[in-house]
Amino acid sequence: MRWWCSRVLGRIDTRSAARMFGAKFTIGWDEDMAIAPLYKPPTMPSSFLIDKSGVIRYTHAGHYDGEEATLEQEIQELAQ
Repeated sequence: MRWWCSRVLGRIDTRSAARMFGAKFTIGWDEDMAIAPLYKPPTMPSSFLIDKSGVIRYTHAGHYDGEEATLEQEIQELAQ
């Protein structure tokens, strides 16, 4: 699993979030914001869950309270 962040969040916030959530996966830093335009996010933050073949399986625009359970379920499904 990989987590890509753009400078919209800020480098320090990204590192802090990774540490706070105990991320045990690769985190990429999109310094030049070259990755985000490829996915054309409708808003920030946006999340794209991509399967092992590189296909976008789930998209989440924005962040909403209570969405964590749905994201966790989708991540677990893709991790199988």
